[in-house]
Amino acid sequence: MSHNKLLLEVEKLEHEHLEKLFYGDALVIRVKDFYPKSICEQAAQRVQEFISESPDRAKNIYESNMSSFWSVADCGVKRQRYFSTARNAMDMMRRHLTPFPSPADLVRITLDEAWDQGSVLLKYNGSSMMFGISRLWREQMEALPHQDILKRELAGDEVYQNQLGQLGVNVYLTSAEVGGELAVWNKYIDEEQYPEYVKKGIEGSYGYSEDEFGAPDVLISPEVGDLILINSLFIHAVRKIKKGERLTVSGFAGYWGDSKPLACWS
Repeated sequence: MSHNKLLLEVEKLEHEHLEKLFYGDALVIRVKDFYPKSICEQAAQRVQEFISESPDRAKNIYESNMSSFWSVADCGVKRQRYFSTARNAMDMMRRHLTPFPSPADLVRITLDEAWDQGSVLLKYNGSSMMFGISRLWREQMEALPHQDILKRELAGDEVYQNQLGQLGVNVYLTSAEVGGELAVWNKYIDEEQYPEYVKKGIEGSYGYSEDEFGAPDVLISPEVGDLILINSLFIHAVRKIKKGERLTVSGFAGYWGDSKPLACWS
């Protein structure tokens, strides 16, 4: 059990845990052995095959079976491609993993049962987004300190500007031998501060230098089988992989208020 109040380690995800994340009382939730370790190795092999065979394979910060919504949000053609392949991508993940369960499906069920108002796939102009992209981080790959906020990505769309919170969700099928730690800072850059921080960001990049924020408030090395949820409105990073690989099935859960279901996408 962690003595850091910003990190919750729980055996089963409950509504109160999610509230703590959305309200900023915690930054990270870790559910150990969420995905059975006995099948993680075989599932990881199948997911890597899925990535290599995917026609929409993406490689930028990490390798994936398809581009995330974040990476296509500002391009009409790519965004249309994302929606036209979303349902098929989720189905293909399930088929590649049979007879093992899809980690993404397990997360959606868990969120649906834990949150009083349940969970749904996020809709955009009537089309369902996909949930559960694979993310393979090889040696020397990293994610710089950054935030993930949907309403910022869709700044011109008023429908999404009433978003109140967002969680980043990862199920770990493999974990790096050295490096690859998850770092989270108790630092939220609001819309008033954001333009100033854009200027401080690394040129040509989505993120910032760790030197800007000092030591992280939560630093953990994910383990195989972990489900980890973070409040993605706060600054977070994946440190450089120095040895081994890190394979996750990942997505987001958006919060639009206590009376609304959580909405999931990747």
